[in-house]
Amino acid sequence: MIKPDLITIWPRAFDYPPFRNFVVKNRDSFNRVIISFTHNSVQYDFRKWLRENHPDWTFIDAGEGHADWYGKAINIALNEVTSPWVLFIEQDFILENGNLQRLLRKTVDKNVAATFFVDVKRDHLAFYLTKKELIDKTSRKFMPSDGMDCFGLFTREMRILLKDLSIITLNKTNNPRYKHLSGLTHNYNLILQDRSELITGREE
Repeated sequence: MIKPDLITIWPRAFDYPPFRNFVVKNRDSFNRVIISFTHNSVQYDFRKWLRENHPDWTFIDAGEGHADWYGKAINIALNEVTSPWVLFIEQDFILENGNLQRLLRKTVDKNVAATFFVDVKRDHLAFYLTKKELIDKTSRKFMPSDGMDCFGLFTREMRILLKDLSIITLNKTNNPRYKHLSGLTHNYNLILQDRSELITGREE
């Protein structure tokens, strides 16, 4: 099976032990693990520690002061891709044991064009597995526009490209073997600011 390159956007101020354990446990399922650091106002910095403890991962830095910080982080990660397949995954998306390999086999081995998570409102980059050649046919713009969030334009463009192709969608009805802990980083940030009463995240 062709192994996808994994891409995760990682705020430098935070650590996600369960997610790191997931990647380590499943490292043989990925070609490259590409971590793209972003910056925020929290004065912690795990970049050096992460590099020292995961030397087989590829770390890149989107830098500070960019209005299109998410788009830059995604695109510099995409420029590092060497596999024909890409898996976008967020730290708040938890797969049960064996489910990752099952999804990879169903997608890559059977040449399904894309497998992705759909929450109640939208296609979501919490888990989005597809071909690099399809990604490169989009505008590769990842920023809020027309009332959409930072990946709304990308997923809309992908739906057009995928119109006549085979896809697999993940939701609680057809694939209950995952958890999406929506708002994980935002809520973590609120706790650090002693504003836990504002936590609004939910499991999807």
